[in-house]
Amino acid sequence: MFKKSSSSILTIFLLLIASGWLIVMLWGNVQQLWATTLLYSYWRLLAALPLTILILYLTAITYYFIQIEIATPKTIFLHLFLPYLRSQIVRYLPGKVWGVLYQAREMKEKIPAHAVWEANFTQFTLGTLLSLIAISWVFIRQIFSSGTASLVLFLLISGFCLLLWKKWVHLFIRFFAQRFFPKHKIPQNLSGQKKSLLIFSSLLLEWVAYFLVWIVLLYSHHSFDDIIVLSILYIASWLIGFATLVVPGGILVRESAFISLGTYFGFDSGILAFYAILARVLFSISDIAGVLIAHAIFRKTK
Repeated sequence: MFKKSSSSILTIFLLLIASGWLIVMLWGNVQQLWATTLLYSYWRLLAALPLTILILYLTAITYYFIQIEIATPKTIFLHLFLPYLRSQIVRYLPGKVWGVLYQAREMKEKIPAHAVWEANFTQFTLGTLLSLIAISWVFIRQIFSSGTASLVLFLLISGFCLLLWKKWVHLFIRFFAQRFFPKHKIPQNLSGQKKSLLIFSSLLLEWVAYFLVWIVLLYSHHSFDDIIVLSILYIASWLIGFATLVVPGGILVRESAFISLGTYFGFDSGILAFYAILARVLFSISDIAGVLIAHAIFRKTK
């Protein structure tokens, strides 16, 4: 009871801080937010929706590739796909671990609970590493030159590919996974280069689809260069929102972080607030629509 009460107090406290910070950043600039809201072409939202659903499905495919290495290569795709999609909606509950707990419960007859936790841990680690590479490029580019940032980006991505290809990333993750999940006997045979390539290819496609979403949303409003920067800043704000585990979907925290980072890079806070709301609505709708579409397609073959 005490823990639940403490969690609720922390959630309210974080939401109040985020709300206050949003008011400070938008003070005197609400007019720009309203003008952008009225002038925006909302057909772009509909055009971007299939891409956001594609991202959701690609993350499920990446999870599948990771899980067949951790649990068993004979794991049936649909046993993971539908519960994984539903868990992306469950994560909007206070405490994002509920999404993983839901997966573990839904998959318990096919996959050990420890394997579900380890696969989520692995997927989050790989995604975060790539996100930090992109975020590093944006900030290095802001502080130094584009040439320096491009060189650093090339070296970091090359290093990541080497780590994945040589299975060093797997070894690193499993080193910590065995300490987080000591009861789960992790298979000794790590995936070969072929499976590593499948994981990386799926991650790469996720990123391509993600950048295309932002291009569709903003291509006539900003230069291509600015769109890439904004999309990466949203990734940074997503990580910050994810870190606040007790806030449902990182709401308000993610938006506050996005506006703060964007103003540092010279973007208008009113316009940033609109983009933050637009992205929140788009990705939330895609989570729900993605689940409904998948169930409509696969309910007879489950």
